[in-house]
Amino acid sequence: MVDSAGGVPEERPSAAAEAEQRAPAEEIAVSSTERLVAHTRGKTLLAGQDAAAQRLSAAQAALWTAEQTGDHNSIDTARAQVAAAQTDFTRVTDEAIKEMLGISQTETTG
Repeated sequence: MVDSAGGVPEERPSAAAEAEQRAPAEEIAVSSTERLVAHTRGKTLLAGQDAAAQRLSAAQAALWTAEQTGDHNSIDTARAQVAAAQTDFTRVTDEAIKEMLGISQTETTG
């Protein structure tokens, strides 16, 4: 093939060379997308932890109020609510930590 000036033939890059040039840009795009997904998931997990912490705090406040009134039935109910909220908070936190560690390990090995 002759170039537009009628001189030396134009060389077109091979499909392999074009793919090799595209590869780093594609890797960067994929890596950026993976980081965005991990960051978004991390924020979701933290929001779940915050919600569980708020439920625990509300249960503890209800227990404090029940203790101030001295009503044994209310105190027993409030203690059960605190125990359930504490269990839920621990579960949510443990699951979030485990998932974030998994995401972090994937990022460092991937």
